[in-house]
Amino acid sequence: PLFSKLAPNAEAYGFIRDPGDIKVPYMGAYVWAPLLLFSFQLASTNLVSTGEEFVSAVTEFGREGGQVELQLDTASAISVANVTWDVIWSVEAQPQSFPQGNLLITAAPSEDGRPAVLDAAMKSGLAPGDTEQTVTWRNIVFINLCSVALNYNPSVDYKDLFAIEMFLMPRGQLEPRVQRRDSIVYTTYREFSGLVYWMTLDTSPFPDLQKWIRKVFQVDWKSNVDVAHLGVFSMTVKFWNVAGGEDFNVTFRATNNRHDPLGFMLPEFGGSLMHHRLCVADGNSSGQPLPEDMVNPSVSFLWMVNGSAQLQDALRNISESELTDERFGDEEPVAIATILDDVSVADGGGVLEGVRLRLDVLLNGPLSSRCPILDFADREGVLTMESSDMTIYIRNLELKGLKSTAILNEDGTSSSQSTSLQLAAIVRRDRQLLQMHGVTLEVAKSDFLCLLSAAHRGAQWKSGASTNAHLLEPISVFK
Repeated sequence: PLFSKLAPNAEAYGFIRDPGDIKVPYMGAYVWAPLLLFSFQLASTNLVSTGEEFVSAVTEFGREGGQVELQLDTASAISVANVTWDVIWSVEAQPQSFPQGNLLITAAPSEDGRPAVLDAAMKSGLAPGDTEQTVTWRNIVFINLCSVALNYNPSVDYKDLFAIEMFLMPRGQLEPRVQRRDSIVYTTYREFSGLVYWMTLDTSPFPDLQKWIRKVFQVDWKSNVDVAHLGVFSMTVKFWNVAGGEDFNVTFRATNNRHDPLGFMLPEFGGSLMHHRLCVADGNSSGQPLPEDMVNPSVSFLWMVNGSAQLQDALRNISESELTDERFGDEEPVAIATILDDVSVADGGGVLEGVRLRLDVLLNGPLSSRCPILDFADREGVLTMESSDMTIYIRNLELKGLKSTAILNEDGTSSSQSTSLQLAAIVRRDRQLLQMHGVTLEVAKSDFLCLLSAAHRGAQWKSGASTNAHLLEPISVFK
């Protein structure tokens, strides 16, 4: 208790506890008693109200190391726009290093828990990456982060732009030494949609998609991302393990919310957004403004859907998509429609039918626990699988409006029985697959009892069927 009062934040800064002995007098004799000897350094705490003070404090930490806490004033945005420093990291040079130490950058305490706004002003190089210090950001809103072109696919000569690594004080690529907690990061819509695309595949339960992303991106680790909320222009992660660090309760927001009259989602806690720019070798300045096609478009094979009209547009666009893309090398791309709200194929001002798909398609609900409805409106042939060996994947959705169609006899004639388990809304042939995971099907009672009986039979789910074998015939895997 005494130690807790002397150093309440010592645990956060990694104090050292060494076992030792002490010799104490007792009844005229000395006895040896074990004692824990504590070696720690109290953190220095600095209140930062301006960009100049922020740069000065980080620079001093870079010289001295130690245990440092910077509390950023929440009254107004702290901008480094008019501050210069000796650049120790750049897009063209090897980084210098900081000494060992722990740096905590947090919003100053307030009654309402208001975050602090750090305006990076499209600058870079205030601190290095891949060094020995640890940095924790807490309750910070990051705006105006410059972008660096990084290789999207190591097997092809293609690069895309990334800003969320925060090149003002960049994360390294080795040890996870940088944490962001309870913070908000503003970036381009292009990068935001790329995050959604990659996370959707990275968290996919489908083995074929796992193989695809490992091959295309040449990575063999998982981010273990846990998404709390996903919207058209924002995403909050409970946890995300990334190269060089970890995120806890961090929200990523796109800056081009098209529903905003200004075309920007302005930071709600202060500050103003600049045009997105590249990081440059001289971190005290910024590059040219990025062109519109490098800022606002979604990645080519991701469609964010929050209404029936958008669903219909997305599937029509997917049907017209090219079968190749330079980012994926020799691999065919995977098209993803992320469905955020309840939708129907017979709503939104039209009826969707006869859409021919040539690419593998993933119809995916939000990456969170929500499970929106996809209503096929009791229709047949809504989607037709065109390529000979393609797959449609469906995940985290509730399927309704599944039309019950007649079961064919062995001679091809229609029997008197019908089922909705054939999923007649999706037309497929031999070698064309429909895979589902985390999906709820709204079916007739007879179909439900058929599936329930199969589940009870376990490994013999299909071969043990007698009266309802014909209903299970279209199904090849049932787990």
